[in-house]
Amino acid sequence: MILVAYEWSRIGRELGEADEVLVQPTAEEALPPAPQEELDGMIAHLERLLEPRGYFHPEARAESTRRTLRGLLTKPGWNHLEVRTLRGILSTLEREKGD
Repeated sequence: MILVAYEWSRIGRELGEADEVLVQPTAEEALPPAPQEELDGMIAHLERLLEPRGYFHPEARAESTRRTLRGLLTKPGWNHLEVRTLRGILSTLEREKGD
């Protein structure tokens, strides 16, 4: 895969104009991972909203369902913007529940 990308870049430079080169994104463009406290808060928030709606039923499967949910939500690479976005969604759901 890397070799293909390199060759594509090399051919692009050879065939293109001098000012038309492929630019690699800088490392600064990637946001840092969210702190663990933010992830834990997001998961607790989601669980609080799902519990009264019966998401963790039957009771015998509740712990397994919680582990699966946590595994999904704690995958490597969530940045703080992604966490904040999901928290915004959860807050919206929470407000709708009160209406």
